[in-house]
Amino acid sequence: MEHVAQPTEGASSPTPRSRRPWVWVGVVAAAAVALWVYPKVFAPTLVGTWSNRTPDNQVTFTFNDDGSGAMTIGAAQLRYRYRFDRAHDPAWLDLDAATEGKSVTIRAIAEFARGDKLKIRMPHTGAPGIRPPEFVDNDIENTILLTRVEPAS
Repeated sequence: MEHVAQPTEGASSPTPRSRRPWVWVGVVAAAAVALWVYPKVFAPTLVGTWSNRTPDNQVTFTFNDDGSGAMTIGAAQLRYRYRFDRAHDPAWLDLDAATEGKSVTIRAIAEFARGDKLKIRMPHTGAPGIRPPEFVDNDIENTILLTRVEPAS
C-alpha cells in the first residue's frame, strides 16, 4: 500500500501551478502602482523659498501653493505664475511674468539635488521662450543651484 503524505493541520499548501502566473501578474502590477505613486506622494515639493545664499549676488525664488511666486535678484523682483511639469526629464519650469508692460514666459528646466537643493537652468537672456534641453556642466551663467531656506507652509 502506497503512503500519501497528508498536509498537517494549520500548514499552508503551496500555490497550485495553475495560479502561479496570476501571482506574478499581481506582484508586477503592485510594483508598477508603487513606482507610479511613490514620486507623486513622496517626491520633494517645489513649494517654499530657495536661495543661492551668495551675499554679493543673491538670487531667491519663492514658489507658493497657489502657483504664484517671485524671483529676487539683489533688489530687483519679478513676480510670476509658475507651472512645474515633472512628466519631462528634466522637469519643465515655466514662469509667466509681466516685465516692462509685456507678458513673457520664461521656459526653464529644473531638478532636485541631494541635500534639499534645487537646480534651475534658465534660458539664454535673449531668448526666454526657448527652453534649454538639458543641464550642462559649464553653463554657470544660466544655471543656478539653490538651497531650500524656507519649507512649504
